[in-house]
Amino acid sequence: MHFLVPSKINLNQGYHQIPLHSDSRSLIMFSTHASISHAAEIFQRKVSDAICGIPCIKNTSDDIYVGDRDNDTHDLHLCHTNSMSRGYQLTC
Repeated sequence: MHFLVPSKINLNQGYHQIPLHSDSRSLIMFSTHASISHAAEIFQRKVSDAICGIPCIKNTSDDIYVGDRDNDTHDLHLCHTNSMSRGYQLTC
């Protein structure tokens, strides 16, 4: 995607943001990326669900790219993306 007004949102700590059920929290240990291979897929699905339907948005790994041709429309997409991220408990 090529935008005249681009932004990049970094989702801090990626898949560490996904809330765990209270019964399983004491059973989970994060040590390396290799030990939690499915967590990245689950996180990617959660991000995709959060931004679904918002125009001019693309996500790669733990980054969301927002853009448009002018500042006003870009800002509208950026606000909508931040709102949807909070609704899915993703921290930007």
